[in-house]
Amino acid sequence: EGTFSVTVTDGQGCSGAAAVEVAQNTGPNATITAASQGVCEGGSLELLASGNGTFRWLDASGTLEVTGPATALVMPEIATVYYLIGSNDCGTDTSSISLSVLPAPEISLGEAPRLRAGESASLLATGADQYEWIPGIYLDCSDCPDPSVTPDSSIAYLVVGINENGCRDTASLFVEVLDKDAPPIDPINTITPNGDGVNDFFVIPELAFYPEHKLSIFNRWGDVVYESRDYQGEWNGTYNGKELPAGTYLYVLVVEVSGEPYVIRKTITVIRE
Repeated sequence: EGTFSVTVTDGQGCSGAAAVEVAQNTGPNATITAASQGVCEGGSLELLASGNGTFRWLDASGTLEVTGPATALVMPEIATVYYLIGSNDCGTDTSSISLSVLPAPEISLGEAPRLRAGESASLLATGADQYEWIPGIYLDCSDCPDPSVTPDSSIAYLVVGINENGCRDTASLFVEVLDKDAPPIDPINTITPNGDGVNDFFVIPELAFYPEHKLSIFNRWGDVVYESRDYQGEWNGTYNGKELPAGTYLYVLVVEVSGEPYVIRKTITVIRE
């Protein structure tokens, strides 16, 4: 390639010259680049095409076919191969990249504590190699699996876990700080009334210390499905002797503390199998 001089002479001896620039076309030279050759489970990776001409992307099964763009965003579920076909006037060229799917961590959290202001509790996260607790307030460490928390008020934490592959998972935990005057009433929040004698009834054993109380249970539409001023742990997910649908119900418990009413609003979930 380059610039060439061309001289032409006719039969009369007359001649003329001109400069001609000749360019050499090159093949497609299709090339794939990516940030890595591993994709975290549920993640994505951008593939970048370079070369001369137009591009077409294919996956191993041929079901993914994207024509035109120089980038392709892929989300493989298993280890696979992606192909790039480049084309121009000089022909075609094919490049490929093999991708593996890296396992992501599965974060598990310990029981969410309920405590009073000034009290401390231990938190626990498992399933990853590195951790970050967000926000990092009230904790003695925000990058360890088992920080101690001493909150002044209720707070929700987001826990980010990263494994050796650099893949991540998240989980959340709510630390409830009780009102200083709150009675220590913390019943189970799920019942399974199937008659097997295990967890069939909504039991609140602490009510033995609060004889002056009223329990009201409501369905999702706000209708009262149970009410008692002398609750003995007899509710098993029924209304007028008939089974209520599985689901979450709101309960309002009013107890007398130091001669004053104290209101507790929480939910109870009925599970039927």
